[in-house]
Amino acid sequence: MAGFRKISTLWDLDWQKQSKVIRKLLTYFVNCDLNFKEPRTMVVNSHNSIDLTASDIISMSDSFQESAILQFANTSGLFELLKEPVTAETISESKGWLLRKTTLLLNVLTSLSLVVKSDDKYCNTPSTNRVLTKDGPGYVGALIEHQRLQWQLWSKIGEVISSEEPIEGQQELKLKKDPHANDAFNQAMLQLSKENIASIVALPEMEGEKYILDLAGGHGTYLSAIAKYNPHITGQVWDFATAREAAQHVFADYGVENQIEFREADISKASSYESVKADIAMLNDCLHYFEQETVVQILSQVAGVLPKGGTLLITTIYMDRDCVTPAAAAGFSFYMMMNTAHGQLHPTPWLVDQMENIGFNVEVRNFGRVGTKGGKYVLIIGQRK
Repeated sequence: MAGFRKISTLWDLDWQKQSKVIRKLLTYFVNCDLNFKEPRTMVVNSHNSIDLTASDIISMSDSFQESAILQFANTSGLFELLKEPVTAETISESKGWLLRKTTLLLNVLTSLSLVVKSDDKYCNTPSTNRVLTKDGPGYVGALIEHQRLQWQLWSKIGEVISSEEPIEGQQELKLKKDPHANDAFNQAMLQLSKENIASIVALPEMEGEKYILDLAGGHGTYLSAIAKYNPHITGQVWDFATAREAAQHVFADYGVENQIEFREADISKASSYESVKADIAMLNDCLHYFEQETVVQILSQVAGVLPKGGTLLITTIYMDRDCVTPAAAAGFSFYMMMNTAHGQLHPTPWLVDQMENIGFNVEVRNFGRVGTKGGKYVLIIGQRK
């Protein structure tokens, strides 16, 4: 029973060490070895899967807690109050929270490296100020809020996986009737696009006088940035009515209202393309809203509006043909299934195959990293033969 002698000091440990001790106690009582210190080994199979220990699996199950803490702190405006060092008492009084529980929240945020604590005062880390405060240059708070609004939906995996039609909480239904969710979604997509804008604007295809279609372009940031740096660019952003307001704000911010316009259009409908011609078409981060059959139809319809030598640009998260690797891609594919009735990520080699079959010369370029699980963005460039 020597392993139980530390119980008297359990509550003197930080919460992460407490968790480890409690798991060891559970191990003793159920008489099984969870192999907490066992090194991970690689299972020899086609996907090089990691042989997870029980500790790894429990940590995976626990991870929702950190997400909930981050999302609450973000939506409550807590990080805005922590730009400079303040006491827990100050936060407690400002937010109307209990002091003891406010202190526990600030302590756990400190343990997650989102906040630093010094002399009983708390303040944001530099990275938190940069990406989680509204005036930070890398602000992603809208994306965090967009994810927070999905908690209820993610409790319905069984319902989603059994339904051909959209269910309550999925984007097809939610964005039309929930202005806050719609705004969070559009702002989140805008924030995600910022890292890619410079690379798109710098493409040689964007030089000269061109007419560009930004298909399912939502907020319209890509086309707005291109038009700002080339006054000879004109074009349209196509999307549903829920994106119109966000796009028009972006047009105004970039000063390109006289060059580009918003058109309400469903890119999966053949009728949308009637009598339409363009020099360049962009499908940025949108094909994952559709099943493969619909993707093939969209690519064919887009090809029909381009002349010989015309350009089709697609940005997407890279996924192998196995639909499992990289891990970030498989996770995102399931995420799209949860959020939309017909969503899934498509293997990049498969997209290239379809474009070549339709009549494009295709080049794939790395475009940046996604997350921490080997994910990466790619830019697929197709030139019409």
